[in-house]
Amino acid sequence: MDFNISQLLLKENLVNEDDLNKFLKLSKERNERLDKVLLKEGHITEETLLQFLSKILSIPFIPELSIDKIEESVLKSIPLKILKNYKLLPVEKNQDTLTLATSDPLNLPSTGELASITGYKIKLVLACEKEIFGNLDKLYRPQSGSTEDVMKEMKEDLSAFTRDEKAEDLLDLANKAPVIKFVNLVIFQAIEKRASDIHIEPLPGKLRIRYRIDGILYDALTPPKSYHSAIVSRVKVMASLNIAERRLPQDGRFDIKSGEKEVDIRVSVIPVAGGERVVLRLLDRGSLFDLGELGFDEQMFKTVDSLIHLSNGIILVTGPTGSGKTTTLYAALSRINSPDKNIVTVEDPIEYQLPGIAQIQVKPEINLTFANGLRSILRHDPDIIMVGEMRDLDTVDIAVRASLTGHLVFSTIHTNDTAGAITRLIDIGVEPYLLTSSVRAIIAQRLIRKICSHCKTEYNLEQKDEIMEFEKLGIKKEELPKKLFKGKGCTYCHEGYSGRIAIFEILLIQEEIEKMIMEKKTSRAIRNEAKKHGMRTLRGDGIKKVYEGVTTLSEVLSETQEIME
Repeated sequence: MDFNISQLLLKENLVNEDDLNKFLKLSKERNERLDKVLLKEGHITEETLLQFLSKILSIPFIPELSIDKIEESVLKSIPLKILKNYKLLPVEKNQDTLTLATSDPLNLPSTGELASITGYKIKLVLACEKEIFGNLDKLYRPQSGSTEDVMKEMKEDLSAFTRDEKAEDLLDLANKAPVIKFVNLVIFQAIEKRASDIHIEPLPGKLRIRYRIDGILYDALTPPKSYHSAIVSRVKVMASLNIAERRLPQDGRFDIKSGEKEVDIRVSVIPVAGGERVVLRLLDRGSLFDLGELGFDEQMFKTVDSLIHLSNGIILVTGPTGSGKTTTLYAALSRINSPDKNIVTVEDPIEYQLPGIAQIQVKPEINLTFANGLRSILRHDPDIIMVGEMRDLDTVDIAVRASLTGHLVFSTIHTNDTAGAITRLIDIGVEPYLLTSSVRAIIAQRLIRKICSHCKTEYNLEQKDEIMEFEKLGIKKEELPKKLFKGKGCTYCHEGYSGRIAIFEILLIQEEIEKMIMEKKTSRAIRNEAKKHGMRTLRGDGIKKVYEGVTTLSEVLSETQEIME
């Protein structure tokens, strides 16, 4: 971007002088355009930037695009690579003029060059990158038919398939077009439905395929049992596993690209009665969250933000498997990651690659444990360390000593709530005086489903059962909200819910709590003391989100039922 546009940003009050100088310096250091730096640093939203560019370039900005009017002949005439490279989307063809939407007007060839590439006169409009790529995915979605159509093709290929398959036969079958198409379609549909896992399960007389969406397993397909070997073999080929080995568990991974999404897929195969059971874990590399998007309210966010900017100490995140602990830690590390910080992690497994951060994968078979990895990290002059899990006294002891020698340490531990983490560490063998001098805070969390925004409806709180549930929680009738929200259920959601958000509980290790730790008080006593000093519990945070219309009471109760209040 040139000097004139910088001045226009000032004139429109999108930056002040100090900010502009800071961002221009970053732009030069990173060899990156100023507008990209403004977006990455969170100083400006993409929509605001595009509205500004619309004004100075005299190109209309369209918040929501429609692709209903685009013809298939137009799509065939433009290479998809061109559209992706320049962030372009065909929107409408009117006689010999083609309207193209772009999210990056400062990185485009001239309209004359675009006209020669596409064969049409060009009219430009501006739209957000998410709109561009979301609609590109729809336009260029693989037209492979339904899973039912593909299964009909598979039936023909499997007609001569017997129970006496050899490894070579399986490999040949696994590479046949219908089998490849079917497995690809199963994965593609799972990504479309925002599934985190795909389960392929042999049952008596049938094969069941299920997707885990927002933490709940849903039936997706039930292909004939005869397709089982072909499907499992295809997945093994994709994950570079041994297709001849059916007696032992196997683990592998592979990457796929769906539109603009790059998805890392972890594969686990185990032998069960009836055949081999396969679970595929889908990890979207682009789905890392910003700390502010996880579910913290304003006060909690300020507390956590101040904690992660400390120079030393231990910050623990606790909760059961699948409660989003790693996501929270990754979001925290991403927020404090900067060129002047040396951040090193030791994990099992590494779920996402974090740019600029050194990540070590635990390998117990060669004695690369959490404790040994942590010892090695300390020789690499780290500022911040993340340990995947506090599993044993050796790991905890090294982490404690690292925190006491000027390092900030993040880790997780498996307990139900924040106070339970303290008693667990003491049970492991950590001395109370070391705990009080090293642990700064413990964050407990759970994931709850959000009410679908497309079918969200308001209703009056009149049902006696629901009122009684609130009263059991100690909420008086007069304190109850007059209106609550729920999802009716629609094509965009599952059972009225779409997506998940976290509920939190933050225990700060302050003077009163330190005394109780030194006296080895019970977790219940510590919890009650923390509540006296204003700690909002997991259930309390959940109920706050119920009042705000984010989720429902039944969802909060189901995720916090094992927690003492």
